[in-house]
Amino acid sequence: MPAEPIPPEVQFLTSPFGAGLAITLTAIACGATIWWAWRGDHPQRQVILLTAIGSAALLVLVNVFARAMGWWVGPALAPRPFTVLMLLTALGGVPGWTLWLLGYRWLARRMPRPLLAYGLVVLVFIPIVVVVDRWQMARNEFQMAAGYQLWHDVLLGQVVMVAPVVGYEIIQRYHQRGQQYAH
Repeated sequence: MPAEPIPPEVQFLTSPFGAGLAITLTAIACGATIWWAWRGDHPQRQVILLTAIGSAALLVLVNVFARAMGWWVGPALAPRPFTVLMLLTALGGVPGWTLWLLGYRWLARRMPRPLLAYGLVVLVFIPIVVVVDRWQMARNEFQMAAGYQLWHDVLLGQVVMVAPVVGYEIIQRYHQRGQQYAH
């Protein structure tokens, strides 16, 4: 059986031009997000930014751990594209998780139980993870190995998507307590 071709986006990230372009554009988006959070006096934005940075770091750690455990294998996890993907995950995670948390904050201002409502939103991603994982595996981007299965990825995806919101609530409450004691 012939080996499946490497997907074009993985090939693109392996090239110096592709990697450089992707990292540059992602760094610009990350810088713009940091600028947005720190301009003016908006402590809520800073809480969101801090949580987004932590969430991006968590996602990088999950990827590194899954690769190290041999759960995720394949062309996208070869050293060069994986390094680029982790830079993109770290830098791109900041604006991505910022948008995710802004959605949560919007919902929290309009609903009495925002964590419950957002939990339901997160459940919508279960079929998305299943479809995307199967599609990526069919395209030879990665494979699951060492006993890791699709349902593990679905569960991990749910944890990764809920963690920023829980982290935001914890940091937000800590920040509010600090504001109370400052006055």
